[in-house]
Amino acid sequence: MKRKAISGIMLAPLLIGMLTLAFSTSQFKSEPKTRIVDDDGPADFYTIQEAINAAYPGDTINVKAGIYYENIIVNKSISLIGADNVNTVINGAKGSNVIEISDEVNNVTISGFTLEDGSYGVYAYPRSWNNTIEDNRVLNCTYGIFVSGSGNRIQRNFIMDASRGVMVHYCNNYVVSNEIIGNQAEFSIGVDLTSGGWTQCKENEVVGNNVTGFRWAVGLYTSDTQRPIYNNRFYHNNFMNYTQNVNIFRGVYDNSWDDGYPSGGNYWSDYTGVDLYSSPYQNETGSDGIGDTVYVIKEGNQDNYPLMGMYYDFEVLAPYDQKTYHIEVISNSTVSNLGIYVWLSSPTQYLQPGQQFILFFVSGVENTTGFCRITIPRSVINDTYVVLLDGEEVPANELIASNTTHAYLYFSYKHTTHEVIIVPEFPSAMILSLFTILATLAVVSVKRKRNCS
Repeated sequence: MKRKAISGIMLAPLLIGMLTLAFSTSQFKSEPKTRIVDDDGPADFYTIQEAINAAYPGDTINVKAGIYYENIIVNKSISLIGADNVNTVINGAKGSNVIEISDEVNNVTISGFTLEDGSYGVYAYPRSWNNTIEDNRVLNCTYGIFVSGSGNRIQRNFIMDASRGVMVHYCNNYVVSNEIIGNQAEFSIGVDLTSGGWTQCKENEVVGNNVTGFRWAVGLYTSDTQRPIYNNRFYHNNFMNYTQNVNIFRGVYDNSWDDGYPSGGNYWSDYTGVDLYSSPYQNETGSDGIGDTVYVIKEGNQDNYPLMGMYYDFEVLAPYDQKTYHIEVISNSTVSNLGIYVWLSSPTQYLQPGQQFILFFVSGVENTTGFCRITIPRSVINDTYVVLLDGEEVPANELIASNTTHAYLYFSYKHTTHEVIIVPEFPSAMILSLFTILATLAVVSVKRKRNCS
């Protein structure tokens, strides 16, 4: 009995020590760390895989510029961030996949890389959810990016020379603002939604992508009619230079190909309709950048509001309130360099010192007719405005779809390269006040520079 009691007494501190150690280790693991990878050193690690193996969930791995010849397996919830997506290269060396996200691994971020020479650029195994794959370049991979879970976000990636651009195999995923260029292979598909086995494929959103150079712009396919593809939304995409628009197999229904009026649907490069009318029923005289007739994809699938030009979404900063706004353009011109600026020069017929305005450029084949339909938040433009083309005022119609939050403006021109300025009217007292503030800031800046000298 005494021996048992003594053993118990001796064992108690040991158990307490072990519990304390376990608690401390748990605390240590829960604190996110940033780990540095540099193939030239010195750094925490020379290879990406070594850093992943040593990382804990929640850690961030920053990868310096260089070329890393690896096939990466991400088996925990981490952020893998490249220095920039041109000079930070992961080369799969013709191996299977450049980056794999393991089965049931969630909340992974992959950003800022060039991923090249693999079967897949990124392959996320089934039940891998809530991952973000953004701002990467995927080059010379047979397949671009594949996800097979829910809540994944694939955005702002550049994918080139792929047989399949983006593939989605489950629900509630977002494919947004990607540039996807195909290799014109016989069975190539730009955006491919599939289901089968234990999955359905529903409630995915494919929005604002440029898809070009594929046999099919979109593919919808299920291997099991009990696991259909339905309630997916496609809008504001530019589908260009394809042999056929959408490849629809069995078990596909109730998918939406537009965002209603006035938001619109997609740009289809083989759409042959005209734009003479406007309004939700396209029965009011006047153009609105949306085709007057529907674009039929296949029986039971149609874009009710096909766009007459490509869709652009510019995220811009307004100088006065320092807020970011989205300004959307539908145009058959190439639209570039859109921004919000402040006029600081001498007064003109249309612009006063301190006045905020929108500026961008349009270009197209000479002597053809160009148009712009531009959607501007009312916080940026009010009810009175002027549209200037190379300094000259041009007629512009505000569409009846305009409301208290957004103005929809439509104007046309003969193509060449033009500077477009849209001037909202501000009360003269406000302009003077704002200009005084800017002038004061400029004086303060000059004084500081002189003091530094």
